[in-house]
Amino acid sequence: MTVAEALALGERTIEMIDEEVPAHALERAPEFFEDIRDKTQQVLETIEQRQSVSPNQARALQGWQNGVAKWIR
Repeated sequence: MTVAEALALGERTIEMIDEEVPAHALERAPEFFEDIRDKTQQVLETIEQRQSVSPNQARALQGWQNGVAKWIR
């Protein structure tokens, strides 16, 4: 995964939380979404600073997005 792809993936995950997750899901699991948002932001900041993406960071970003997507379906 490239830096650009990782940044886009993370930004999309945050966008999904802000705009697509239903209100009832946010009410049922507010800590989950806050934690995902915080961790995603932290990883994005590290990727931007280092201008590289580790396999673990790529896996985490994809996993977090998959987790958020399950609440949207």
